[in-house]
Amino acid sequence: MRALMVLLVATLSAGVASAAWESVGPDGGNIVAMALDPHHAGRVFAAPYDYPENARVFVSTDAGASWREQGRVSDSYVTTLAVDPFAADRLYAMGRGNLLHRSTDNGSTWSSSSLPGQGTVLATDPLASGRLYIAGYYYDGSAYRTALYISTDNGGNWTVSLPQPDTTGYGYSVAADPVDAGTVYLGATSAQLYKSTDGGETWERRSDGLPTGTMVSGLSVNPDDNRIVLATTSSGFYRSTNGGERWTLAGSFSRAQGAMFSPADGQVAYGLAWTDAMRVCISTDAGATWTVPSPGYVVLKTASLHADPHDAQSAWLNTQAGVCRTTDTGSNWQDAHSGLRLTRVPAMAAGPDGSRRFYLSVNGVGVFRTTDAGDSWLRCADFPACDNISGIGVAYGTSVDALYALEGSG
Repeated sequence: MRALMVLLVATLSAGVASAAWESVGPDGGNIVAMALDPHHAGRVFAAPYDYPENARVFVSTDAGASWREQGRVSDSYVTTLAVDPFAADRLYAMGRGNLLHRSTDNGSTWSSSSLPGQGTVLATDPLASGRLYIAGYYYDGSAYRTALYISTDNGGNWTVSLPQPDTTGYGYSVAADPVDAGTVYLGATSAQLYKSTDGGETWERRSDGLPTGTMVSGLSVNPDDNRIVLATTSSGFYRSTNGGERWTLAGSFSRAQGAMFSPADGQVAYGLAWTDAMRVCISTDAGATWTVPSPGYVVLKTASLHADPHDAQSAWLNTQAGVCRTTDTGSNWQDAHSGLRLTRVPAMAAGPDGSRRFYLSVNGVGVFRTTDAGDSWLRCADFPACDNISGIGVAYGTSVDALYALEGSG
């Protein structure tokens, strides 16, 4: 019996190995990190959620029209990608924990270095070659302290800077000044916001006007007038016109996050905030006022926003559904992940014989359908819950099928 089972497995394996398979999509997938290349317009790097495998890094050189796998990072969950502003072939990737990953060959191979503590987000210094900043928190033996980790050799070695060594907190945002070398801002929990003008050696607290008890989730310095700085909190977009001395509410939204100036034009800024849903917000007056463009973009799950360094009208989003891009300052968005097929499909069902209709569930995203046997896909209406559909049933119709979905246990 055992010999028969081994023979059967070997025969099945050989049959599978000889079969010809073609991916038909749908395109997209859970992209958790992305970076735009400041050296080459249209070159974009992206990393999907690949747990428990090592994270793949993909690259597009044609603004998302096509993608290819470039390499793998020895981390299952990459949260941040960045291209070095002084070397186009040097990339940085940060995962959960205390590791920074580095590549000097456009993401093909990677090495790692350890931080003194835990990091949350990475920023490169556009004015100092080799200088990196990572916001995070440091355990000093008695409590967790808001920390900035600083490297001056492209992440090979690190020092820790504590703005207020006697205050507990977690650093969640960092921005290097694009005009004055050595000036850096650090945002943290409990409305903690700090500014250093000597590369993190000394600090001044700059929280006047920020709502108490909130986290500073995003920071950005205007590339044309560095006195103008944006900060995001759970109350909305805050703006300073004097280098952080005083903050005023510029846009009242819930759960604002990730506001950033366009590197190509300091009058343009992009942000994410909650209105009736999480939406992309736009400012065209250097962050003084904010609008929600129409039809705009609604974030269904999670997303990170990236202003294009080459074109002020262009911005990118990496989401659980893939990558999308605007070229008209946020009014319209198009998918930019052609060929980037990373979806996990836990359930699939076919329509009646000869109909060429198929339905499949994409884990964490929703249900898709095709009417041409996979040549094109259309996303179905969203479910009111988590979209982790484990089964699909079809009641055939002449042109419209009735679908039944099993989510979790009901």
